[in-house]
Amino acid sequence: MDKYLPVLETPYRSPLVVVDAIKDIIKDKVVCELGAACGDFMIKMQKYAKQVKGMELDPERVKVCKER
Repeated sequence: MDKYLPVLETPYRSPLVVVDAIKDIIKDKVVCELGAACGDFMIKMQKYAKQVKGMELDPERVKVCKER
């Protein structure tokens, strides 16, 4: 499995198109995602943001996010 493909499918997660909608807002900025889950949004935001940081409490999701 490609490590950059979304881990969870709709309707269990928000669509990644949201990142494209906010690309002008996050362009060249440091972005922090609270509740980063498995890192799908973080990976996509790296395309536009200067730096992306994430916070997640669920240890299993943190593990997956770090691996990705």
